[in-house]
Amino acid sequence: RNTDFPFLSLAIKNFSFCHPKKRSTLKNYIIKNNITDIFLNLPSDVKLATSIRPSIKNVKLIYRRGMPHPIKKNFLNSLLYPRLDLLIANSNEIKRSITKNLPFLEKRIRVVYNGVESYRGNSKVKSDKIIIGNLGRLVEQKGHHHLIKVAKILNEKNYDFEILIGGKGPLEKTLADEIKAKNLSHRVKLLGHVNPELFYNEIDLFVFPSHFEGSANSLIEAAQYGIPTIAFMTSSMPEMIEDDNTGWLIPPFDEELMSKKIENFILNSDKDSFYKKNSKELIQKKFLFGDKVNQVEGIINEK
Repeated sequence: RNTDFPFLSLAIKNFSFCHPKKRSTLKNYIIKNNITDIFLNLPSDVKLATSIRPSIKNVKLIYRRGMPHPIKKNFLNSLLYPRLDLLIANSNEIKRSITKNLPFLEKRIRVVYNGVESYRGNSKVKSDKIIIGNLGRLVEQKGHHHLIKVAKILNEKNYDFEILIGGKGPLEKTLADEIKAKNLSHRVKLLGHVNPELFYNEIDLFVFPSHFEGSANSLIEAAQYGIPTIAFMTSSMPEMIEDDNTGWLIPPFDEELMSKKIENFILNSDKDSFYKKNSKELIQKKFLFGDKVNQVEGIINEK
């Protein structure tokens, strides 16, 4: 709205494709402006755009999907999704979820990871206390309760550490109550919204006990700052972490092993440069934003 680009403001909901006026408005706008490529970001977008496909045959429809849930196999999806030209998945896990029920889409899927502008490294000054970080909405999916149990294990072993959790969400009070009940208020802090750049420069280790992710941006960002990471070996996590090189992948949902990996890190913190070097290499070969832009431009130019 704050640029010179022309735009059409159109409220799209799940059943907008049933609305003749919305279909007509979108079709006329596309034709009038000679639009050749359309990126779709939500299932509701897909339904509306593919419903007018017969009227915009020469327009390339590209659906970018980041939700790690299979597309339902029903009559409507089986009718409309074949009308897509290409799909962009932001991880191979997303690609697998798309093809689980709609295998005919496999040849149309291109994997383009989320990216960061450059490797930055971490400027935190080393100290005896290990600072462990986590970023994410406070919801069940993110598995913050595992962190609290890990904190209890480490606290009983008298390690000097602190876990900083950035983010807000519906489980904030539940987590706060659990931290207090386990007498871990001096070990686990709920920070609310944080500045990611400042946050990643305050921590030594990033622990991410999420149960599933399409493509975990926070893991990519941790690597951007050269911070080793620990996550469960679920969903797309193995695509974001090189085990034993940029961090560690552990079986879900093994809190004892997670705590042992943190112990090993505390006892071998002199390997900091090893993780920084490997994280830099990972970012440069897999997650540079400029490379992602080039990939998307290539997808637009595909015949």
